[in-house]
Amino acid sequence: ITASLVHCPIPQFDLPGFSQVKLFSKGHYFGEGDGIKIHYIHRATISDISPKIVTAGSIITISGTNFAIPDHLSCKVGGVLASRVDIVSDNLVICELSTETPTQDDAAVQISWNAVTFTEASANTCVTVLPTPVINYIEPSAGLRTGGSVINVYGQYFQSEAISCIFGGTVIKALFITESLIRCKSPTANATGNVMFQVSINSVASASTKSESFYFFDPIYIDSV
Repeated sequence: ITASLVHCPIPQFDLPGFSQVKLFSKGHYFGEGDGIKIHYIHRATISDISPKIVTAGSIITISGTNFAIPDHLSCKVGGVLASRVDIVSDNLVICELSTETPTQDDAAVQISWNAVTFTEASANTCVTVLPTPVINYIEPSAGLRTGGSVINVYGQYFQSEAISCIFGGTVIKALFITESLIRCKSPTANATGNVMFQVSINSVASASTKSESFYFFDPIYIDSV
C-alpha cells in the first residue's frame, strides 16, 4: 500500500492459537524475533438475546459460543458500540447499550473479538430499541403504606408492551392508556417515607431519565368524633 503499510490475507487455520507474523521480500524475512503474533480463535456465534425490547442504556444478555477472549471482545447494537461488555463465560456475555443507541425496530446485536470483524446480523440477533420513557408528573404522589393506591403517570414515549412502574426498586406492571398516560397501583412498603419513582421497559431496561418522588404514609385512624 505504502512504504510503511502492507495488507496481507490471513490463511485459514483449523485450531486456535498464536502465529508469528513475518514479511518476506527479495529473498529475506523481516520481523523475525520482533514478537509480533496473530491470535487465531474460533469465530463467535450468537444464539439468543434477552430482553428483546430495550431502550438506550439498557443491559442485555447474549448467549452463544466462543466468547471468552479477555480484553478483546466488543459489542455493538444498531451500529453503535456498547458502553460496557462483561464476559461471564465462554457462552455468556453482558452488554450495556450506549445512551447514544438510536431508536430502531430491528437493531442488530453483533460481537467481535477484534472490533473489526463482527458476527453476522440475523432476525434472531436483533432487538427493538424504543425511546426512553419520560415522566412529566405523577398523580397522586403519595399513597398508603399498605399499598393499592392508583397512580396516574403522565409523560412521553410510553409503550403498550412490557411497561412497568418502579417504586424504590419494587417493579409493578403498568396499565397502558396512551403514549402519554399509564396507570399502576402502589405496592406495600415496609416503612413510611419517600422512594424514587420511575418507569421502565421490560423491568430490566434502563429506567426513565427523569424520576419522581413517591411518599408512603401510614393509614389514618379516627377513634371518635
